[in-house]
Amino acid sequence: MEARKKLIFTIIGLVVFFLGLFIVLSLQEKKGKPVEFVKNEAVLGPVAAGKFYPADQKKLVNWIDSFFGDAPDFDPAGRNIFGLIVPHAGYFYSGRTAGAAFKLLKGKSFSRVVVIAPAHYGGGTVEVSIPKHGIYQTNLGSIPIDQEITNRLRQNHEWITDNPAFYEKEHSLEVELPFLQHVLGDFRLVPVYVGNSDRELARKLAEALRETVGKDALYIASTDLSHYHPQMKANTKDRRALDLITAGDPEALAQAAAARKCELCGLGPVLTVLYLFQDIPEGSIKLLKYETSGDVTGKKHSVVGYGALVLLH
Repeated sequence: MEARKKLIFTIIGLVVFFLGLFIVLSLQEKKGKPVEFVKNEAVLGPVAAGKFYPADQKKLVNWIDSFFGDAPDFDPAGRNIFGLIVPHAGYFYSGRTAGAAFKLLKGKSFSRVVVIAPAHYGGGTVEVSIPKHGIYQTNLGSIPIDQEITNRLRQNHEWITDNPAFYEKEHSLEVELPFLQHVLGDFRLVPVYVGNSDRELARKLAEALRETVGKDALYIASTDLSHYHPQMKANTKDRRALDLITAGDPEALAQAAAARKCELCGLGPVLTVLYLFQDIPEGSIKLLKYETSGDVTGKKHSVVGYGALVLLH
């Protein structure tokens, strides 16, 4: 009888061991292969992987695809995309809002993408920083930086510098890149970090981009909306901002922000893209999706607003 008990316990132990081993191996199989990052002075990033978006490749792609699946359908009615305005919070909070905009790029091709983002660190000055690096890497691979364009921008404008304080810890530009990599594949990146929300700086930057890049690019402005208000107050402030953006009125938007009637942490990038868009005849700006962090978490006493918009021509 004792030997029989030992045999039963041995069998049970083996079953539990192999079941556990199977589960571990299954979980490992679901993970993407570890990314081998290049470490040298010519390579920038990543700084936000594992914090603002998943570090695992498969999980990251699955998240992005799920955001596209949740996104509302939008028919551009045969019009071309000039640019997008998208949020830059962690994917858990703003990913499905951003996905509503990036989904429109499926099946399209852009050889050059200009991403304009605010500098949360080291900013506050009337300055724009464009890195001298040749590559920006994320967990989905490496993106070539268009050094011909970035060098010309820095050389021709003394207020455009390479200030590492603007981007060494900055997430606001990087979080847009996996979306772009997933939908566009190959493209050259022009990464632009704006130091503050000064409208004259935005106007100068728009003119510099107009002269150096022109319309041969996709322009993306990275911004969140109001920060840390109760849901109803956030909705009011955000609706004012979104109405002024869709009206294509950078002057009125800057005035409303100065009067604290609306809030955008990426006001400078948004103003820049709106100034650029004023050159587009019969252009239109459409709101694709708006929500707050409270809509995601259910906690609505203190929220951050997110909007996704497309600029069409």
